[in-house]
Amino acid sequence: FMLSILIPEEYVNRATMLGVLLGLLLSVFMLEKAKRSSTTTGVGTAKVVQPFNDTAGKRSSIVTEKNVWLTFVDFDPSLKYNILDLDEDEKSLGEKRAKRQRLKLQAQNTVRDLSQSKLGVDALISALCGAFDDSLRDEDVPQKWIDATDTREQAIFQWRGALKWRREYDIDNILDVPQPHYEEIKSLSVYGWLGLDNEQSLVVLQKLSHEFKQSIEKFRELGVTPQMFAAQSVFLNEYWIKNRLSPTGRICHILDLKGFALSTVSKGVIDYLMPMNRCMQQYPELLLHVYVINAPNSFRWIWRIISPFLAKKTTEKFQVIPDKKIKERLSAIIPVDLLPAEYGGNNETPLYESPFEKQLLEFVREVNAKAAQNERSLLKLDA
Repeated sequence: FMLSILIPEEYVNRATMLGVLLGLLLSVFMLEKAKRSSTTTGVGTAKVVQPFNDTAGKRSSIVTEKNVWLTFVDFDPSLKYNILDLDEDEKSLGEKRAKRQRLKLQAQNTVRDLSQSKLGVDALISALCGAFDDSLRDEDVPQKWIDATDTREQAIFQWRGALKWRREYDIDNILDVPQPHYEEIKSLSVYGWLGLDNEQSLVVLQKLSHEFKQSIEKFRELGVTPQMFAAQSVFLNEYWIKNRLSPTGRICHILDLKGFALSTVSKGVIDYLMPMNRCMQQYPELLLHVYVINAPNSFRWIWRIISPFLAKKTTEKFQVIPDKKIKERLSAIIPVDLLPAEYGGNNETPLYESPFEKQLLEFVREVNAKAAQNERSLLKLDA
């Protein structure tokens, strides 16, 4: 995999591909080994997403990895040790304490209200709650995290890591954060919500072709960083979950690889996709099914080789559908009026004009407008 990133496209041949496959198999083996060792020691690699902006003092979404002991600590050290910043007084410290106490009580009440719910989106929301609840114990690990992992130790480890991530970077309030590049990102990467499938899971359509490499270059020109790309993905997740767009709390993902080639997976593409992927790992059991369609032979070949090395829970979710059976397979799980016409359905509505997408766009514009108004108000005060 790393070879495919480092070697120029014009030098990729069969010998190179053999090296790529061997490297990929070795990577899978090492990841599985690291995963097992981390759950036995209690210390491991936690995925951490830092605040959602690149400017100091604001939010960014730079994804890093740190070896940390996943225990609950105070989000703001000043709350614990009564340390004041240079420009801070006793009043502002008291306000911080009061805000934290409100968040803690809110989290406890939410967990209590949803504690009896074991199904659907409520179970998912419950699994994401409690970031400010220091009273949670290992035995309180939600069933969602147990279902998403192979052992209870792994479930506790990942659950604690996800709560730490949410607490440190205020994920519970990300829907208040403006998304200034939302429409630009949407126009350059095909990823949208069609509606609900027959099981009431959210149907996501993503198209990943060779053109995505050109989209990455345009992202850079527009100033859209990998951090912004990841932050918007978290924003979308939090929106559909908290608005209960999917009663099941699950996603049915259609991945269209028409026009995809191994050379698509360049270092630039990896730089943009990896932070987003790490963020998505903070949500348990989101994916119900992944249907890969229009897959090139190179993808099918690699999938047959690596799938035996992946966890059974992972491989069971993936289905690579033959080209001649796309309509038959997809129409069996997605209402024909929802399935796009290009896949044999009756839906000729552009992807970003679906009811869910229009609702989301309206919400994003409201958040951005509110942020712009607040900024104008601050400018007036400064004047």
